[in-house]
Amino acid sequence: MRRLVLPLLLVLIASSASAEVALGPRLGLMDNNEVFLGVQAEFSPIFRRASVVLDADFGLGSSKPNLIDLGLRIPLIPLPETGLMFYGQAGPTWMVSPDSEFGMNVGLGLIVPMKEGRRYNFEYRWGFGDIPEHRVSVAVIFGL
Repeated sequence: MRRLVLPLLLVLIASSASAEVALGPRLGLMDNNEVFLGVQAEFSPIFRRASVVLDADFGLGSSKPNLIDLGLRIPLIPLPETGLMFYGQAGPTWMVSPDSEFGMNVGLGLIVPMKEGRRYNFEYRWGFGDIPEHRVSVAVIFGL
C-alpha cells in the first residue's frame, strides 16, 4: 500500500498541471472532538467529471494527528437552479504523526457556490485503517 501512494500522488498531480486549480483553508473536527486546521487543493477536471483533491490537516488537540489525503471527487446530485452539488469522495490517507500510518477515506460533501468562483465545501469522511474514523469539516475554496 505504501509503495503505491507516492507514485499515484505524483502521477495525479502531474496530470493536473493543465487543470483548473482552487485552494482554500479547512476547519473541522475529528474523533474525540479533536479540532484540526488544514488546507485543501482541488484540481479539476482530471477525468471527465471527476476531480482530484489534496488535503493536509493539522490536529490541534492532545494527540495532534497530521493527515494528508488524496481523493477522487465525483459529483453525485446537482440541485437545479441553486448551484448546490452533492459529491462523493474516496482515496488514501497518510497519518504523518504521532505514528506514520496509512488508511483509506470515503466521504460525502456539499458544494455551496459563492460569487467569482469561490465556494464552501461541507464534508463528512469515514476513515478505514489506522487513521481517524470520523471527520467533519468546512472549507472556503478560492479559484486561482
